[in-house]
Amino acid sequence: MTLTNPPENKIVITDTSCFILLKKINALDILHLSFTHVLTTPEIAEEYGYPLPVWIIIQPAN
Repeated sequence: MTLTNPPENKIVITDTSCFILLKKINALDILHLSFTHVLTTPEIAEEYGYPLPVWIIIQPAN
């Protein structure tokens, strides 16, 4: 999958349902193609239960 316009410093903060639904349709990479930075929390990453790609930033919420 490719995008006609590359991301321009876009950030998204995801939750578990986003990861689950995109995994079911084998489209997790759409986040990487659509956003410059993809963030989630350690709690969401643990709840998801599968390894996340290296381009997903896992950090605690402040």
